[in-house]
Amino acid sequence: MKRLSSRADSSQTMPVRNSKGFSILEIVVVVALIGLIAAVAGPRIGTGIRGAETRTSVRRFAAALRAARTIAVTHQAQVLVVADIGGNTSEFRIRSTRQSNQRSKVDYSDNAGSGSTGSADMRSVSELFQKPFELAGDVRFLEFNTGQSEQNYHRGSVMFLPQGNSTGGRFMIGRTGGPYYYVSIDAITGRVNVHAL
Repeated sequence: MKRLSSRADSSQTMPVRNSKGFSILEIVVVVALIGLIAAVAGPRIGTGIRGAETRTSVRRFAAALRAARTIAVTHQAQVLVVADIGGNTSEFRIRSTRQSNQRSKVDYSDNAGSGSTGSADMRSVSELFQKPFELAGDVRFLEFNTGQSEQNYHRGSVMFLPQGNSTGGRFMIGRTGGPYYYVSIDAITGRVNVHAL
């Protein structure tokens, strides 16, 4: 067997590149991979953000309902919550009831607390609900029912009473295409619960 000389070995080896950059092929492959990842992950990120915004709106509305119940109990008031089905707003109306000589007296004051018969304490409470409550973005009140009938209402309303109970009902909240949530108000306890569909 014949051995190649060192000179023959050096002529048959691949030349070494001394360039300090990337080839066009390498750049095209990396850009294609980034595009593929963005195409797959982009819609999922958007859906996740929309879902989080919907959840936040539902939780804020449930918290406002719980605050309305607390106000009804602590201030011996009736708090009426009215939501526009198909819209994204709801109003909280407070009526103060006070026990006087075994009879109940009802003071009607507007949400701004400027009613002449309302106390200063009730006016400060009313200011909490001065503006209508709004759900974020395109999140909507989709449905309301009382559990006693299957009717579809144009406005959903629940009243919290001074004893802590309520008239009861269930709001369906969500976006077109989901996600959807039920916010239910128990008639006996006035408790507010959120359920994902």
